[in-house]
Amino acid sequence: MKKQLGEFLLFLLSVFVLCGVGYGIEQYAKLSDPLKSFYVWSGWISFGFLVFGLFAKSWGRFFGLCAFSFALFHLILFVYFDFYFDWNLMWIEIKQKHYLYYGIASLGLMCVLGYFSFVGKFWKPLFWGVIASIVLALVHIVMIQKMLGIGDWVMILSVSACVVLKIQRRI
Repeated sequence: MKKQLGEFLLFLLSVFVLCGVGYGIEQYAKLSDPLKSFYVWSGWISFGFLVFGLFAKSWGRFFGLCAFSFALFHLILFVYFDFYFDWNLMWIEIKQKHYLYYGIASLGLMCVLGYFSFVGKFWKPLFWGVIASIVLALVHIVMIQKMLGIGDWVMILSVSACVVLKIQRRI
């Protein structure tokens, strides 16, 4: 029980720190749409936790569950604030914007991984689910961008190198 409480408190602390960093960046950049800030940062924070979880030995489960939590938050923002549960409009949007397929597939894999994390079992084949979820989320992020800047390329190459390194260590 103490371990779960400690993980939960650490999760809350990391959420506050990451939201504080996001808030500072938004204030510095003087962006005016707070909803877009939540929408963008929830996706980036989820992706960051997912990648960090790949390298955290004993904290991998914790980071994976944080990634899953922020991905669900990202989906809730999409469903509620963008469409207010208008399912027909949402299906039209999903059909028009193909990058949403990759985000949904990544979230689906995170649901499977989250289930096994809550059950307390993480079999070695599930590692490939983590890798696939990272790759799908990366494709989702890249397809959203209208134009890739130098920061985007650095992120793409860094995450790709991390994934290749982890796969090489596994094989």
